[in-house]
Amino acid sequence: MSAYFDNKAPDWDQKQDRSDRARQIAELITARVPPSGKDAGLDFGCGTGLLGFELAAHFKRFVFADTSKGMLAEVERKAGEAGLVNVGTLNLAEEQLSGAFDLIVSLMALHHIEDHGRAIAGLCGHLTEGGHICLADLDSEDGSFHADEIVPHNGFARSEIADLLQRNGVSVTHSQTGFVMRKQVDGREREYPVFLIIGCLKARA
Repeated sequence: MSAYFDNKAPDWDQKQDRSDRARQIAELITARVPPSGKDAGLDFGCGTGLLGFELAAHFKRFVFADTSKGMLAEVERKAGEAGLVNVGTLNLAEEQLSGAFDLIVSLMALHHIEDHGRAIAGLCGHLTEGGHICLADLDSEDGSFHADEIVPHNGFARSEIADLLQRNGVSVTHSQTGFVMRKQVDGREREYPVFLIIGCLKARA
């Protein structure tokens, strides 16, 4: 799967709907979780960083994490062009995530991860007390979104994601449809909603 994204990376941002989706999700996140004054942020499964770059300038330190070297190379190129000195990248295929973050975001990454429950638990473990995690991904669908491409999950029930957060000490503070993607499937336009679920880590006893 990493090789697939490596090959797609140079042209990934050319699809306008991807930029529109990231921008709209970022606006919804900042409306609920103002990033100003935060120390550390993380974009998990960042791809070319479309979501993270909407947020990174507000943080002292912002990490873009992915398993695709090609995608991370695009992040580094864009950060350099923008003159962002607070940005770093992490290749999750080679290194483990470390440290704590005030805000963790993820857009359209979870359905590519086989053990998404373990991934969510791991992310919750890297939240600061009172920190927020914002997960945006496909609602459950019939598999037509990816057509012939095989992915571990054809979206998720929102209740499942909320339950996984709550099991890891994170209270769900907000849940909504964050964006609706439209694709031509079998000669007709289909809609694929993307949820946005926001949680806050409870104060530790």
